[in-house]
Amino acid sequence: MTTLGIFLSAICGLIALVSASSKFAETEPVVELLDHVQVTGVVRQTLPYVQIAGGLGALAGLFVAPWLGVAALVGLTLYFLGAVGFHLRVGDQIAGFGGPLALAGIMAVAAAWPFSPSDAADELLCVGL
Repeated sequence: MTTLGIFLSAICGLIALVSASSKFAETEPVVELLDHVQVTGVVRQTLPYVQIAGGLGALAGLFVAPWLGVAALVGLTLYFLGAVGFHLRVGDQIAGFGGPLALAGIMAVAAAWPFSPSDAADELLCVGL
């Protein structure tokens, strides 16, 4: 794993954890945003847990198993693409969903960055595939 891969994975993990903490704290801007994009009920309650799982997975990938970090970052990419979808559903323009779109892009780059083909082969051998 390169230095940039480590940096991207760490930053992405921390971004997810900070975002989850603001949802748990129900800060006014977050509540207003979730109301605006019409996220309610069980979906609203689940969002911070998804982000915590992704954030911890991205960080664990740095220390435990890189494939875990990649899986977590792919999950976070899908999470933020889902956020873009919620913004589009309510008719937001790019100014409304640019943040989640940028985060999805950063998460995708971080997921793709860490492995060279030989690293991927070594990881598959380590997990017995």
